[in-house]
Amino acid sequence: MKVIAVALLVSSILIGGASACIQGADRVWYEGGEYSLHGTPLEQFFLLHPEVTRPEMPSTALSRGYVATFEIRNDSLFLREVGVECEYKEIDDSLRYHCESGMADFFPGESEVFCNWSTGVLGIAYGMEVNDWVHYYSVGFSGFVSTSVHYVLIEVNQGLVTDRRQLNLKTLNDLLENQYDAFRGTPAYHLVVDSLLKIHSTCESVENTIKDDIFDFTSQFLFEGEER
Repeated sequence: MKVIAVALLVSSILIGGASACIQGADRVWYEGGEYSLHGTPLEQFFLLHPEVTRPEMPSTALSRGYVATFEIRNDSLFLREVGVECEYKEIDDSLRYHCESGMADFFPGESEVFCNWSTGVLGIAYGMEVNDWVHYYSVGFSGFVSTSVHYVLIEVNQGLVTDRRQLNLKTLNDLLENQYDAFRGTPAYHLVVDSLLKIHSTCESVENTIKDDIFDFTSQFLFEGEER
C-alpha cells in the first residue's frame, strides 16, 4: 500500500502533531544547486532508532533540533551533514541557520550516509519568487510553505528516487488535491483521522490538516502522472 508504515505514522502524529509555526528547512543539493528541502527525511531515522538521543530544540521555529544537509545523486538520497546547536544569523548576505557539525555524534566515521531508512515524498522550491510572504502557499508538508513559482516533488523509496513531478503553482495545487482525494480511499486514511482526533477538536480541523500536510501522511504518489 502506498502509505507510510502505520506504526511510524501513528507515532509521528501522537508524538507532537503538526508544527505550530513555519519551520527552518533542511538543505539539499540537487542537480548542481543547493535548495531548502521540504520534508524531514532524518525524522524517520529517529523514529526507527528511539535509543538515539535527539538534538535539543533551539527554538519553536526549529522544533526538530537540527538542520540536516542532503544530496540527491544518481537517483539516490544521501545525508551529508547533521547541523546541531543551530543559531539563526546572517550568512553571505542572507539569514539562515548556522550550526555546529553533529554528523559524528549520529554516524561516527561517516562523511555521508545512504538514506536507506527514508521513504516518502520530498519537495524543492526554486525559481522566481512572488513579491512577499503575504502570498506564500501551502506545499503539502507541515511547517513548510513557499514563495517560489516552481516546484519539484521527488518520491523516495528506501533511499532511492522512484518518481519526480515538475510543477508550477497551478499544477502543484491540482496534485495536492488529487493526492488528498486518493488518500481518502485508503484504509490508512481512517487510521489517520482517528489519531488526529486525539489532538484536534473538530473533524473539520482534522480534514484541513490532512489536506494541508498531505505528504506527512502519504509516502508515495497515489495516482499516475508524468515523470520528469
